[in-house]
Amino acid sequence: MRATIKQVAKAAGVSIGTVSQALRNTGDTSKATRSHVQKVAKSLGYRADPLLSRAMASIKSTPGKSNYEPIAYIRGFESKSLPHLKIADLKLDGAKERAGEIGYEITEYLWPDYSKQPKVLENLLYQRGIRGVIIGSQPNANTRIDIDWSKFTSVVLSNTVEHPQTIRVLGDHFQIVKLAISKLIQLGYKRIGFTMSPQRLERSDRMWNTAYRAYYSDLPQYPSIPELITAAPQNDFLEWYRKHNPDVIMHAKQEHYQLLIDAGYSVPSDCALVTLDISESCPEIDAGIYHNPEEVGKFAVNYISSCINNRDFGLPQHPKDILVSGTWIDGKSAPRKKLQ
Repeated sequence: MRATIKQVAKAAGVSIGTVSQALRNTGDTSKATRSHVQKVAKSLGYRADPLLSRAMASIKSTPGKSNYEPIAYIRGFESKSLPHLKIADLKLDGAKERAGEIGYEITEYLWPDYSKQPKVLENLLYQRGIRGVIIGSQPNANTRIDIDWSKFTSVVLSNTVEHPQTIRVLGDHFQIVKLAISKLIQLGYKRIGFTMSPQRLERSDRMWNTAYRAYYSDLPQYPSIPELITAAPQNDFLEWYRKHNPDVIMHAKQEHYQLLIDAGYSVPSDCALVTLDISESCPEIDAGIYHNPEEVGKFAVNYISSCINNRDFGLPQHPKDILVSGTWIDGKSAPRKKLQ
């Protein structure tokens, strides 16, 4: 038989109202009292009745006010128009879609607005009754969001976040690179080059080129081509291309395409181009990997909802990474090579 809130109150030696506030992490109850009540509730096997909880929320809400519980989404960027932010927007879109399906709503916050006063953000979240927090991609690697995470359940969606050390839902860099290399070999390519900016590598914790080395080195029948890691491809890209003569290049961008065209080369006849993130690509580079970022956002909301329902707040003792696979997209920038 399900333990009742009255039984929890009696066992904990507090009022029913205090139990209600403690289990929802709301009100003026002290941290010690909340912790005590939550431990008692857990020991009794107490589980809130979701239908009753939703009904009570509806009764208590004011006319015109949404009955959806808010989940905070902490963005790192203000502008949503830049190509390299597209994947972050798609994660947010997925989170919003899933939240609406299961009775939540996403409330956005911009971390740079609070980075110098994190306590302000903490108090704001708490006062608004927010119990779940999703942290998106941030401008700088090793970003720390130092608030009292014992009040919240949290998910991180980017390698750019150093703290909190919590559950992370990420694109699977190794699977993405392995899939790209495998598909290119199937299409007949034998000299696979790799280029990326140092900033992009740092934001991925250098997983991109590590994966490239790991999988390409397992193919001794194919010539080894050194990576081009550069912040200024206009200075060294063509020299690298002419020296190593790749027949396809990952992770190509608009500037690489334009440099080849301006130098008199033809894409894809002289060199095919592939992106490792098709959501940020340009029309001229339409072959590559789609990260399925909407699924990342949806999974994050599912996890937050599960933790809220189970009263599982604070940082996990053993943080885990949940990896979402990418999908290969065929395109004209990397067609099947003709047999020679």
